[in-house]
Amino acid sequence: MYVAVDMKALRFLPVGHPDVNALTNLVWLEQPVEDEIWMFDIYDHSAFNGFTAYQQSKLYCNTTGAEKAPRFGEPLCRLLVELAQRVPCSDVQPVRLNMQCEKVTEEEAGTYLYDPTGYRPVRKPDLWGRPVVSLAPAQNEAAIVAAGRPARPPKAVPAPVQPQVASVAPTPAPAATSPITQPWARPAPPQGTVAAGIKKPWEK
Repeated sequence: MYVAVDMKALRFLPVGHPDVNALTNLVWLEQPVEDEIWMFDIYDHSAFNGFTAYQQSKLYCNTTGAEKAPRFGEPLCRLLVELAQRVPCSDVQPVRLNMQCEKVTEEEAGTYLYDPTGYRPVRKPDLWGRPVVSLAPAQNEAAIVAAGRPARPPKAVPAPVQPQVASVAPTPAPAATSPITQPWARPAPPQGTVAAGIKKPWEK
């Protein structure tokens, strides 16, 4: 969700929305254009680090009603992020809001209110005051400061890959074959008696 801060008055505006464009249109429609409005993502834990110490302290005090900020520096920025996360989220419909903004001129910006039922904005009453966010300090401020920003989960380390050894099937012993199928093999000597005077082909 995004929230808006009036940098002139150092107050949270009572509007928040998940769509930053819708929040921008809503602020343009309902807030005076001469004001300096900054948008912040409530999940950006460094959102308020760019503020001066005075701006951080004043924004905290104007929101909680405290006389002075309990901490300074990075711990105070964490408390401001926690406050921003409790700003009410608006239920404006971005399409309807865009149609209403198109019916308002630049000179009229900031003098209307969003109408959730119609297609034209509603003119602000003459005595309309600027609403601001008023929140009580968190009861667990010490825990918020100690916790800080959520730690980024560590990257999963893949398990080592074991080398795959291809199993070689044992080569079966060659089956005994006849000399005809293996012409290069020396034929076995004939069994039985051989007539005298006849040499065997393999004898010299």
